Amino acid sequence: MNQQQFWDIIQDSLRAGNAEDQLDFLSDKLESFSKEDLLEFDYIFRQLHEECYNWDLWAAAYTIQGGCSDDGFIDFRSWLVVQGKDVFEKSLKNSDTLAELGREKLEESEEAEDFYYLAADAYEELTGKEIESDPAFKEIAYKEAPDGKDWDEDNLDELRARNPDVFKVFWK
Repeated sequence: MNQQQFWDIIQDSLRAGNAEDQLDFLSDKLESFSKEDLLEFDYIFRQLHEECYNWDLWAAAYTIQGGCSDDGFIDFRSWLVVQGKDVFEKSLKNSDTLAELGREKLEESEEAEDFYYLAADAYEELTGKEIESDPAFKEIAYKEAPDGKDWDEDNLDELRARNPDVFKVFWK
């Protein structure tokens, strides 16, 4: 599996409907994968997940969710990856483009924890072992801190300036 195949699977999953239906689609799809494809899917997912570890996206998540802890931001980034290549890449360049998705879609980001574990769960179902125990499991380099400039969660003007369109969708 390569990154284009990964994105094709994600794109197909978006046709399933809401986040819950998309999760079911992906779970079913991954159940048919070989051990090697599950390892590669997981690796690509974790790389992309880490790529979007930045302060601008965290500010967007904070605005969308009315607060966003470390764990909440992990879930948000999982949701972001499964929004597809176009949304993912646009949001990396400008986090405020997330406003284009609309309030209902953005609110799904709060219920995205299970997306992070899709490949690991499918791998365990297939092999009876944890994915990290496989000798072919690839580690990724995790960042010590998000990219970009930090922001003050108590300063609404700073959040508004960072993501003005997202702010308009969620704050009056």
